[in-house]
Amino acid sequence: MTTSFRIGILLATLLISVLSYRYVERPFRQRPFRRGARPTLVFAAGAMAAMALLALGVPVAAARLRPATEMADAALAYSDYTIDINNGTCFLSSGFDDVSLFRKDLCLKVADNRRNFLIMGDSHAAHFVPAFKGLHPELNVMQATASGCAAVRGGAGPKRCTQLFAFVFNDFLPKHRVDTVVLAGRWPRWSYPALESTIRYLQPLVDRVVILGPPVEYDQSFPRLLAEGIVAHDAGLAARHLVAKPRSSDRFFAASLAHSTARYFSVYDATCPNDECTQWAAPGVPMQYDEHHLTLQGSELILERLGPGVWH
Repeated sequence: MTTSFRIGILLATLLISVLSYRYVERPFRQRPFRRGARPTLVFAAGAMAAMALLALGVPVAAARLRPATEMADAALAYSDYTIDINNGTCFLSSGFDDVSLFRKDLCLKVADNRRNFLIMGDSHAAHFVPAFKGLHPELNVMQATASGCAAVRGGAGPKRCTQLFAFVFNDFLPKHRVDTVVLAGRWPRWSYPALESTIRYLQPLVDRVVILGPPVEYDQSFPRLLAEGIVAHDAGLAARHLVAKPRSSDRFFAASLAHSTARYFSVYDATCPNDECTQWAAPGVPMQYDEHHLTLQGSELILERLGPGVWH
């Protein structure tokens, strides 16, 4: 039983006790009776019946409401969720703000006996890495990711990512044959010219270039929105907090890259088929753990929905 139900029972019991004292005990103790014995006894019987109904009714109500409460608590717990994206080795962030920390030996280790996939981008590329590795152990998944800028040549942003991407594009890829390069991120519209130029640059260097489009975004924590919707019995609450810009960007990039040598995959459409955004990646597991990052199960579900074209 939750704390709120315990408090409710305590308050209800206290109220009945006060009423019982006021209208049962005091009239009997005072002489002469302020009320007749019969009305007092009738009220006492009513109070006892009310307490019995309370004792029986509250647990029943609690049992009915408990699953929803527990589901809301489970959703809210994902506000503290973490996913292993190799932070500090293959993913550089403000807490690991130096390109020298990037472990080339671990993150860009080419395999001779497996197909080599390289995932590049910001944190929205990094959150796909564990899913790629889990779903396709036959692939050698390499990772070059950093927060703060798009995975394009000559892009702007913190040195940790501009220097990392410059190294990969200008030094690593010309010297190592990679089967597929996956570029992923939030993709603001202004990054399109640089992305188009990057695709042309990669064409003679790699077999395939895959672009994963921007993620679905909410204007506040998605687990909190789910929890609030559950408590309020409002299944559409989260949908009303969708940010419109990512969908617009997704449509722009899908149209602009329709005839490109790169293959564009809409993460937005995979998350929101028929414009109805999937909220749960698995029972009790939200699709996203903050405003726009996917849980592991969310990433796996997206890759499964995108289909084999991503890795073939």
